[in-house]
Amino acid sequence: MKKLLLWLIIFSVAVTAHSQPLPDSVIAKYKAAKTDKEKGTCLMNYFKKQILTDAKTKADILLLKTWFAKQNDEASKNYTNLELALILETNSDYPAALDLLFSELPQFESRKDTLGIERTYSIIGTTYMAAKDYNNAAEYEKKRNCSRRGTE
Repeated sequence: MKKLLLWLIIFSVAVTAHSQPLPDSVIAKYKAAKTDKEKGTCLMNYFKKQILTDAKTKADILLLKTWFAKQNDEASKNYTNLELALILETNSDYPAALDLLFSELPQFESRKDTLGIERTYSIIGTTYMAAKDYNNAAEYEKKRNCSRRGTE
């Protein structure tokens, strides 16, 4: 019983100590970002360094999403959801990934966040490709390319 209690205390301290959502260097870049696109770029660079299939990374991203919600930062919350969709896609949960992506796309579109739109189209295409739905994969790759050029 004492060992169990000790492990619970150690675990709770470790979780509390780990609750900083971003490293200080990333927070500094994030706070210096003036536009949603700059915030998105900062976050995508941070996420590139993470291992998508690691359970710890998923927990970190969920903590990060909660942190952005407390900051009332919808754009960064949307970019974090793109990362969650990538984790779902990596774990072959294509329907959940697509549901999340299609719920985020209108928010990027309403803010005219071209980086977010392009990234969402890209992940949608990748998810369809992984699910072997080649027609939809090609459609969203075309949309991504059009959004990159500013045409539709």
